[in-house]
Amino acid sequence: MSARRRSIALVGVTAPLLALAWAGISSAQKFEPRKPRTVVVGAPRAFATTDRVDGQRTALTRAPLPRGPLRIAWRRPLALTIDRAPLVPLSGDVLVVGSRGDVVTLDGDDGSEKLRVGAGPLGTAAATLTSDGTLVFLTPLGEAVGVRGAQIRYRTRIGSERGVSTRVSPLPLDDGGVIVAAGAELAALDADGAIRARRTLPEAAVVPLVDARGMAIAIAASGVAYGWAPDREPQRVGSFGGPVDEGAAFDGVRSLIAVIANRQLVALDLDRGIATTRTAPTTGLLLGPPALSSGLTHVFLHGSASTLAVAYDAAGQEAWTARVATFVPTLSADGGVATVIAPAHDGALVDASGALAFATPSGFVGVVSGCGAPHRGDDAGDGRCVVDVLGEAPCARGIVEGRAPTGVPSAQAGPRLSSGIAGLAPAGPGAFVVACEGGTVLKITGRAPRDERD
Repeated sequence: MSARRRSIALVGVTAPLLALAWAGISSAQKFEPRKPRTVVVGAPRAFATTDRVDGQRTALTRAPLPRGPLRIAWRRPLALTIDRAPLVPLSGDVLVVGSRGDVVTLDGDDGSEKLRVGAGPLGTAAATLTSDGTLVFLTPLGEAVGVRGAQIRYRTRIGSERGVSTRVSPLPLDDGGVIVAAGAELAALDADGAIRARRTLPEAAVVPLVDARGMAIAIAASGVAYGWAPDREPQRVGSFGGPVDEGAAFDGVRSLIAVIANRQLVALDLDRGIATTRTAPTTGLLLGPPALSSGLTHVFLHGSASTLAVAYDAAGQEAWTARVATFVPTLSADGGVATVIAPAHDGALVDASGALAFATPSGFVGVVSGCGAPHRGDDAGDGRCVVDVLGEAPCARGIVEGRAPTGVPSAQAGPRLSSGIAGLAPAGPGAFVVACEGGTVLKITGRAPRDERD
C-alpha cells in the first residue's frame, strides 16, 4: 500500500507486465485486453482517506491543525443522521455518508452542497476512499457499495445478515481496490467491485481494519488479531488480551497499539505475537482509539470530574498531560461519587507537531498545542500546553441506546448521553471538520500554526 499513485492506460497489457504495477497487499486484477481503460493505482491521496485518517489508523494529519482562537468557518445542516467522521480528498471537498446511505459532497470553502447520491436505504458502515476516488462502504446486510461522483459504480454482496459491524472501516489497496470485512468474512475487491479473493476468519471483526506490514489486520471482540493478504491464508498474529476500545493503530514499525477495556494501553508486537502493557492508570478510564505522532501515543484519561489528554512514550511514561474538560461528578445513591463509566467518545486528530484536535464527551471541541517538550502537568497553566476550546458546543447532544463502547463489558451497555459528535476529520492546513450525529457538518479554523520551537 505504499506505491506511488499513478494512472495506467491499459490496452492489451499482458498479465506479467501488469503485475509490476502492483504493490503492498494487492495482487493483479483481470482485464479485457480488447477494451481500453484507465486505472488509478497507488495509495489514495486525501486529507482523510478513511476512518482515523489513514489505513494505519494513526489519526495523523498531513497538514497542521489550527491554533486558537478557533471559529466556525461554515455550518451546513444536511437533514440526515451521521454515524462517522467525513472523508476529505485533497480537493478539500467534504464527503459525508449518512446513516441511511446518502452520500453528500460539500464544497470545502463554503460548505455548499455540490452533490447528493442516495445509495441506501439499508444503512451504512464506515467508509473509505480508493485510489481513483471511489467511496466504498459496507451496509449492515454485508453489501459493499462503491460510489464515485453521482454514480453508484457497484454493489457487491460479501456476507450474510449476521455479525456485520457498522464500525469496521474498509481498507484501500494500492491497485485501486479495497478490502472489506463483513462479520467473519474478509474479501478483496478490485477497482470495479469484483471479488478477487475471499476468506473466513474464526471470529468476526469488530473495529476498523488496520494496514500493517503488508497485511490487513482484523481484530475480534476477544482482542485476537488476524492478519490477511489476499494471496495468502489468514493467520493469527497475536492477542491484546481483552476487548479493544474503538480501534487500534499501527506504529509503522512493528506494533499495534490500542486501549484495552478502558483500563490499559497495550502494544501488540507483530514479530513475536506478544502484547505488552505500556500503562494502566490507577484512577480514571482510558479512552481510545489512540492517535500516533513522533513516537508518542495520545489518548484520553476520563475521571470523575475531568477529562485529560495524555501523551505516552514507548516506555509508557507520560510525556505530557492537559486538562480538556471539567464537570460536576455524578453522585451515587448514598451521596458519594459514583463509579466512573466510559462515556460515548471520539478519538482525537494529531499533527506532526503533536497538536491534538479533540471532542470532549460533553460535546465541546478544541485543540491542544505547544506540548512538544516532555514535561508533567495536568492543565494549560504550566506554560507549555495551550488548550483552545471553541466557545460553543457545535452539536446537539443525544442518547446512545443499548450499546456500550466497543470493547467495554456489556454491564455498561444501555442508554447513555452522547456528545452529539459523530467524528472529526482534517480538512487541509489549519482546519478540521466536525460531523454532528443530527446531520450538521461544520468546518473549524483558527490562526495559522507557527514554528513551535520559537
